[in-house]
Amino acid sequence: MYSAYGYNDVQMRVIPNAGEIQRMEDCIQWLLWLSPDDAKIVWMRAEGCRWKQVCWRIGVVRSTAHRRWAAALLTVAKRIEREHGRRKAKKL
Repeated sequence: MYSAYGYNDVQMRVIPNAGEIQRMEDCIQWLLWLSPDDAKIVWMRAEGCRWKQVCWRIGVVRSTAHRRWAAALLTVAKRIEREHGRRKAKKL
């Protein structure tokens, strides 16, 4: 009858398995490699926030926010690649 928020019991639609939880924890760890503002930009974009919201929250123009977002993703990718290379070298 009523569909107001909080009126009914909350039901989790998807129950993550151990692997999915580990991948999420890895992603959160990656954010620690970034500056707090860059991590905020990456997190907000991952949540689907519009650039306008990101710019307002961080206090930069769109081109700066986009540039910092792209640079942050490159930073994470390079660090993962570097660590993956170390793991391969240890196994050999």
